[in-house]
Amino acid sequence: MATLTVTDTGDGSGATATVAASSGGANGVYYAAVDGSLGAVTWSLGGSRVGDGAVPLALPKGYYWAYCLTGTAASNLVYFQVTDGADAVITCCFNAVKATIQLLNQPFSVRVYDSQFAGNQPAIEYPCTVLTSEDGQDSDEAALNGRDDLGHPVRVQIMVHCVKFDNSIKDTLRAYRQAVFRAFHNQRLSGVTESVRNRVELGGIAMIRGDAPLANSELTVRCVTREVRGLGQ
Repeated sequence: MATLTVTDTGDGSGATATVAASSGGANGVYYAAVDGSLGAVTWSLGGSRVGDGAVPLALPKGYYWAYCLTGTAASNLVYFQVTDGADAVITCCFNAVKATIQLLNQPFSVRVYDSQFAGNQPAIEYPCTVLTSEDGQDSDEAALNGRDDLGHPVRVQIMVHCVKFDNSIKDTLRAYRQAVFRAFHNQRLSGVTESVRNRVELGGIAMIRGDAPLANSELTVRCVTREVRGLGQ
């Protein structure tokens, strides 16, 4: 069975898949976008080659799954990001958190919004998860020679319209909150080269906002990244 690795080019042109241990067979590299959709995944052929080596994948920015098919044998499944090198590190953190939450495949992860603002908003559909930096503050985690460790806060708001004193979603909300915690705490962010670790800071388990009424459960993923220092970086 072939093995597959995928490396982001970092310039917006896509990624490079590398096939190994294929025993000279005909290899097709297939990919699927991570977009939070429930149901069947659509796989597309990204490129092919005979034998081991590199297969360029022309893909837009985003998160993807990929695997190599050699005959009828499938390789390992690879999760990767395509970037263009222009985004701020905190933007890369938000993108990674969003993509990871979408992989949880739960009711609150069907709609995940990256928003400048917290709380109830006209353009949001519920139930959903809102990622925001409103009222968040970066933290200075450590200083090294030529590098700095910064903590970027990604507030994760789990939100659903409800009738006050309605307990029907209680267990679903608790299970999703637990899944989010486990997905990030003491983990690194996939596709973010600067990521060192994540620390999940726990917020209110169940809160009711009077303007909806809106049930809200919140925690913050503090993404600790190791970044270069100086002008022009």
